[in-house]
Amino acid sequence: MVRDVTSIAGRALRAVPRELETVIPPIFIALFFFIVNIGTLQHLTEQHIRSFDIKAFMLPTAILIGVTGVSRAGSLVLDIQDGYLDRLLLTPVSRLAILLGHMVADVAVACMLTIPILVLSVIIGVHIEAGLVGALAFILIAALWSLAFAGFGYAIALKTGNPAA
Repeated sequence: MVRDVTSIAGRALRAVPRELETVIPPIFIALFFFIVNIGTLQHLTEQHIRSFDIKAFMLPTAILIGVTGVSRAGSLVLDIQDGYLDRLLLTPVSRLAILLGHMVADVAVACMLTIPILVLSVIIGVHIEAGLVGALAFILIAALWSLAFAGFGYAIALKTGNPAA
């Protein structure tokens, strides 16, 4: 089963560069709101709340905005419509492996989208108290958050088989 999951995940990840419109906007939206919110609220919070770091406060929000809704469920719908899923189901690959393969690809994409936000936050002066372990924890939590939200998309994709849903 692990081999099947990695094979399906690899196929889904190879499709990511062909569909950059599903990956690039979330990262730019997250970075945009991260910078705008810091610029808007930094002066206000520094004036009224001493020792409050708005940059560190906004970092988790930016990460969650960046990874929420990143899902390969749309490509699964296209596989359903093109008949690829039917052909795949004729092979000895389990249905669970097909779904998990797509979800593993989503987790990998979410991890990759978290890294630029963390890099920008360090550049603008956010200090992650836990160091590298804390940054890895951010990436793991973002991946799990993305996985939870991707589940909704997959449920709708498998139920309807319609990209408009």
